[in-house]
Amino acid sequence: MGYLHDTLEEKSVLKEAIDESVRVLKPNGYLIGDTPLHPMRPRYERLRVLKLLSGIDHPKYAEQIRSYQEAMNNGGLEFLKEGIGFNRDNIQMYLTFYFVTQKK
Repeated sequence: MGYLHDTLEEKSVLKEAIDESVRVLKPNGYLIGDTPLHPMRPRYERLRVLKLLSGIDHPKYAEQIRSYQEAMNNGGLEFLKEGIGFNRDNIQMYLTFYFVTQKK
């Protein structure tokens, strides 16, 4: 997924992606992934990563995470694990929201 959270069109694309994922999952199947949180982390924020990981203090990140959680819950997925971390390919640019979900 991308950073689909701001417009109605993006929310529709997010819903379609989750609906298709749920459709192809077997009963009790798992959906595991991560998605970047935007905006990109400015330099000063990279220095505060431990604070960010201990509690979401950036309102835009928290809003995006709630949007993903809501869409996945409404799509029939139950969260088993979730959190904020890094994608090693983009460690200098983004924090990511990672998740392990299971089809209800």
